[in-house]
Amino acid sequence: PSDATEDTDTDGDGTGNNSDAFPDDATEDTDTDGDGTGDNADTDDDGDGVDDSAEDAGCDLLADCDGDGVNDDTDAYDTDENASTDTDGDGIGDSSDPDDDNDGYQDTFDAFPLDSSEWNDNDGDLVGDNADPDDDNDGWDDVDETNCGTNPSLIQSAPDDWDGDRICDVVDTDDDN
Repeated sequence: PSDATEDTDTDGDGTGNNSDAFPDDATEDTDTDGDGTGDNADTDDDGDGVDDSAEDAGCDLLADCDGDGVNDDTDAYDTDENASTDTDGDGIGDSSDPDDDNDGYQDTFDAFPLDSSEWNDNDGDLVGDNADPDDDNDGWDDVDETNCGTNPSLIQSAPDDWDGDRICDVVDTDDDN
């Protein structure tokens, strides 16, 4: 006769069935993160995204295991002290990548090394030429300069506007206005 309150150990692992998360598996008895995998087989017992071996070495999400000054939870390369970001997602850390934004222009020649939509700032106004309506900062819109036959990137190449109507005289059909 068995006592109903008796805590049996079906799998013989030393943990009674009432306390054993895996009463039929002698190799497991605990599932800390409740993911259905026993702690002995689970490589991330607490489910925090950090491998148990790294945590056992003293690292966790708020740590900086590689000592690069960037916490592991935001460090794309948490075991490489020379890299922490990969802006263009090409698998090469920005510190080793000659073109961080993958726009085809090496960072040393790219005025905007982390913005793939821009690489040049002809007039130095901190607005990339793709977004800047006046690349040479001469007061003439790039489209107007192009239509007038002048170079929108060269300040010495502003359109002629003798009558001051802000319409270049090359295409101005009414110079009296």
